[in-house]
Amino acid sequence: MIVFPVKVPEFYFSQKEVINITTSKQRIIFHAVLPTVLTALFFINAALPVSVLGCVNRGLIAFLIALFSGLAALGTVIIALKRRLSGNPDSNWWISSTLILSIPVIALSILA
Repeated sequence: MIVFPVKVPEFYFSQKEVINITTSKQRIIFHAVLPTVLTALFFINAALPVSVLGCVNRGLIAFLIALFSGLAALGTVIIALKRRLSGNPDSNWWISSTLILSIPVIALSILA
């Protein structure tokens, strides 16, 4: 029996590069997209006419979104500071999340 050498196909990305690609996508989703959705909900609520929800309901919803966003921003800034002090380069992602999450709080203080 003759055995021919079988060439193993090479992948375009190594396993480490594939893991880095998926973690970078996850970072974009967790640190940019999700905080942006919360900010977008705040501005969608602010742009709704009064006849849709009523003045009090719109105000309460805006307050709750801004409160939740502010608490999340405090949590992300604590995580960012801990990671920055330990020398982890991922702290920049947490800082960007903090900046995005603080937008509804600033907007509520300006609009109110």
